[in-house]
Amino acid sequence: MKRTRLRPVSKKTRSVRWPVLKAMREYVVARERGLCQARYLGACAGPMDAHHVRSRGRGGKDIADNLVLLCRQHHGEVDRAYNKGRLMIDSLGNGAFHIARVWAPDKWAARA
Repeated sequence: MKRTRLRPVSKKTRSVRWPVLKAMREYVVARERGLCQARYLGACAGPMDAHHVRSRGRGGKDIADNLVLLCRQHHGEVDRAYNKGRLMIDSLGNGAFHIARVWAPDKWAARA
């Protein structure tokens, strides 16, 4: 198996990209009034995070329409297993999002 190494972020990339991301996060916080956008799905806990609706690895961009504000608890539920209630987020454009909790059977449960 071939081993891969992660490339560290260069100082040039960090100095160019980070101020843009900081300004983008401040814009998203102001747009959503500092409130978790999944707050109607349950109690919020922890500080707020700006979450990419479509990840950069899958072609998403660092633009305001691709960022949603979530608390740490709901941010963790985005990557949760489907049998434990995963949050699915769809961008509707203009800063509007559809957020729903999706439940599905665990495909490995029958093998246990």
